Amino acid sequence: MHIPSASQSLHARGWLLVAMAALVGGCAEATGAPDGADLLPTPTLTVLGPIGTATTSAPNLPSATLRLSTEPEAFRVGVERAASGGPAFAVPAFEVGDGVGLFLTVGTLVAIVSGVDAAHLLAETVECERGQTERCAVQFESLISGQNADLGAALGPYARLVSEAATDVQLVTWTPVRNGFPQYPVISLQGIRDGRILGIVVFREIPSAR
Repeated sequence: MHIPSASQSLHARGWLLVAMAALVGGCAEATGAPDGADLLPTPTLTVLGPIGTATTSAPNLPSATLRLSTEPEAFRVGVERAASGGPAFAVPAFEVGDGVGLFLTVGTLVAIVSGVDAAHLLAETVECERGQTERCAVQFESLISGQNADLGAALGPYARLVSEAATDVQLVTWTPVRNGFPQYPVISLQGIRDGRILGIVVFREIPSAR
């Protein structure tokens, strides 16, 4: 199993910063999208809210509180700590208005980091209705554990936090297609909390810059 080095982890975070900057004006097309997401022509995505919420210093909170907080920066730091250098990240806390916007924003991030264009990102989506969100969190943990048991267990509490604290919760398996060949799937669990994304995205590996 591929174990990212510290330098790879820094490179991965660099990819996310590039992706956040590129999100404005881009989006990903996908199959299995929520109703209303398959729009033609490809819609222009406008991301609202300060990107700085993903990069500011962590608040001075006790460790247990930091790990389980829905405050954007505390959540980001907690997920990063749980990942222990693996390619798993909190989705930046962009503002979104509904489930379609949520799906498109996360899909755009996945496409950019995966190094594919919008037409080459496929998705299988489970929209987690009220009463099913806990099941989606368990399914997310199971999918991650199938790749890395320790990572799945570490991210389990964050998945449950998303399922409990957010609305419009979605569990998505994204499959980038490059040169006609499916790449490793990317798993995300995301919802909306106080008008912003609360979610986790897990890559098997971060592609090298091309």
